Amino acid sequence: MTETLDPVALLHGLLDRHERQAGSAAATARIDEDRFHSVADWDAFLAVLGTVERKGGLRLVRTRRGGVEHIRTVRLVDPEVVYQVLGRTPSREGAAAAVASVPEEADGAGFASVIARIEAGWARHKTILGLRPGQTDRLDKAARLARALRRRSQTNESVRQIDYRSFSRDAAGDSKALADTLVTVAALLQADDPARLADLIPEDVVALYGVERLPAPVLISGAVAFDGAVLPRAEYLGFPGAVAEHLSPGAPPAYLLTIENYTSFIRHSRECAGDDGGLVIYTSGFPSRAVLAALLRLARLSQPTVYHWGDIDPGGLRIFRSLEQALAAEGRKLRPHLMSLELLRERGRPDPQRRRLSVGAAQGSAIAPLWDAMARMETPWELEQEGVAPSRPEDPGA
Repeated sequence: MTETLDPVALLHGLLDRHERQAGSAAATARIDEDRFHSVADWDAFLAVLGTVERKGGLRLVRTRRGGVEHIRTVRLVDPEVVYQVLGRTPSREGAAAAVASVPEEADGAGFASVIARIEAGWARHKTILGLRPGQTDRLDKAARLARALRRRSQTNESVRQIDYRSFSRDAAGDSKALADTLVTVAALLQADDPARLADLIPEDVVALYGVERLPAPVLISGAVAFDGAVLPRAEYLGFPGAVAEHLSPGAPPAYLLTIENYTSFIRHSRECAGDDGGLVIYTSGFPSRAVLAALLRLARLSQPTVYHWGDIDPGGLRIFRSLEQALAAEGRKLRPHLMSLELLRERGRPDPQRRRLSVGAAQGSAIAPLWDAMARMETPWELEQEGVAPSRPEDPGA
């Protein structure tokens, strides 16, 4: 620990280190007598530390040079004594009190585990999930937002898209609350429903509940009609999310394809979809309610095979499963496109930091063979879809 000329600051610094080290009492500080401006300053400094030493809170490590005794270091011995001398509350107690001030509403074990993690971090002076120690106001808002999102999923309200600011104002009385606490809100929801939300980025977690920064347009490549009128062909067209019920295929599509990432959507639109009769929808990661509504309507009004092309990683596979389940409710099957173990082995790369998938968690899914193969890998691998050239789903080998 860096030496200081202020004895009170030094004592606080020792306790800070003690708390960051999760209760280790062996915190020390170096002392350099030569930095003191006068003997009086040194004597005053030493008098404070000596008092604490006599109470049993510190040990001054002394050495002799040239027959003169010097103080080399100060070691923390009994933190409780130093807390009392300073009139300071231990961080673990402060963290517990701060967390306890957040109201509970039958939150369940998932929320409780995240709040316990925040409390443990705050007790060690750490910023956890974007929350600095003592930011109870933000923790309270994050919990309120997560509860409101969970309620949306339990009612038909979740089908209605809403922007971050409007949702935050309605749920927490602060239009910036979700933007400020997004990481915390996502962590609470993921702990509450890990099977559905694990490995999704925070933006995709809240998008699942119909909340987006600003509802993005639905981008579609291919022949599209609006209220029965076939629209002029373009590389792709954009539609407000609220008009999904007005859309229909402009011609019987050769296939329906959803694409997770923007670059791949644009490449497929330019390189494949111009003349092949396909109808391609950009999902922007985890599909918004508007994208899902457009996909389901176009699927109901046509009979081609429906495909999805996404990243070969846990998040990409979970996006596939979400689309697959939504289509299954309409009696339609979803097939993976350019999502195979062979491609992963050929072009992927190891990513040891990735969370592992669970074997059997996608049983019955068209993605199950790839899912289980990835779950059994000793080191997780991933392949971003931008690393694969687009191709028409019916192409040999696709």
